[in-house]
Amino acid sequence: MQDNDDNTQSELTRDSDESKEESRSGDEGEEAVVLIALRPKTAHQKVIHALLAA
Repeated sequence: MQDNDDNTQSELTRDSDESKEESRSGDEGEEAVVLIALRPKTAHQKVIHALLAA
């Protein structure tokens, strides 16, 4: 169970790094900052956020 928690934490870290890169590019900086703050936790939420960000 602990290994699973470690994987989740590393996923969150990777997601936040990707979101920061997005916030530096494009004209929608504010939206990208919101996405960083919300940082989806489940695969389903990640898909929804990816679609909203597109």
